[in-house]
Amino acid sequence: MKAGRQRGFTFIEVMVYTIVVAVVFSMGLHSYVKSQQFSGALTLAARQTMMIIQAGERWRNDIRLAVEDPVVEDGVFCIVQPSNVVKYRFYGGCVERFLEGELDWCVILYNVAASEMSRQDRNHTTCWIWELEVEKNREQKHPAFYTFMAVNKKGGEN
Repeated sequence: MKAGRQRGFTFIEVMVYTIVVAVVFSMGLHSYVKSQQFSGALTLAARQTMMIIQAGERWRNDIRLAVEDPVVEDGVFCIVQPSNVVKYRFYGGCVERFLEGELDWCVILYNVAASEMSRQDRNHTTCWIWELEVEKNREQKHPAFYTFMAVNKKGGEN
């Protein structure tokens, strides 16, 4: 054993190791932050899709309960039901629903680029189509399109 000679790290070695650890840590932190952003965007997209599907199912149920063919009056889609009249409209980037007897329109969908409800005759059946285009956000390359189709319980005969 040699006296006077101790094994250890030089200041330069410590600085190099510190820089390497800092670079690896910053790369990991960047990846973590990006994954959190993507996770948040995915959560919002899933929530929006769920709201759209629920609104579509509510619209389909309203059509099923219709006692006569729905009509469009001044851009408002009117559905006459046994005990009520339900109205839908596209207004200010939102889809709104109104029940007779309520005080005001209720917003059921936000961030809508276009919405159209129309009649379509198919063979011996009349069906109703709701086509919906959702505004795209900055993460999306293309806007999302949804189509809902419904036939009322009276059979939809032409």
